[in-house]
Amino acid sequence: MSRKSTAAFTLVELLIAVAISTIVIFAVSGVVSMGLKSFASVSTVGERNIRRVQLVSALEQDLASAMPLNGVKFDGGRDSMSFARLVSLTHSTNTTTIMKINWTRDAAGVVVRTLTRPDDSIVSESFGPALNFKLSYAGLGDGEKREKMTAVTWVDEWKHGKFPGLVRIDLGDLSFDVAVACSNFVLDKEKEP
Repeated sequence: MSRKSTAAFTLVELLIAVAISTIVIFAVSGVVSMGLKSFASVSTVGERNIRRVQLVSALEQDLASAMPLNGVKFDGGRDSMSFARLVSLTHSTNTTTIMKINWTRDAAGVVVRTLTRPDDSIVSESFGPALNFKLSYAGLGDGEKREKMTAVTWVDEWKHGKFPGLVRIDLGDLSFDVAVACSNFVLDKEKEP
């Protein structure tokens, strides 16, 4: 009796093919997993940077508009400050209202801006996740005269009632100074740039 030759895999060849396929699948899934983790990391960094830009913009806008209104004086500490400013509630009208602004950090270290309206209603905005946030102040204190000022001296607290001339904001690796528009802080003529 003659035997027909059929082309087929032996059991050993089949097991070797399954083993090689398994190794390839694990290698590909590892590469895909690393790519997804990298994408998530970049997304997190991007979101954190967007929040940081929003924080800086809001701080600069608030400090540039700070004014001694309704008896609210400037009060500043290492991680908090409060003052008043005029705020436009809508961009479509020229109507403004006086709001007390409070910048602080919550228990989790997230920077929070609280706006208190004249009717005592409160609006809060968080700038998370937690950031390194430190404030310093420079300007003329109680009883100081402009003529005596020759250099900028930074302090961690501002309790003078007057507005500081500059507020330094440290956000970890980012540090910047913001001028307070209504302050009494001016360098001597020879110190001006």
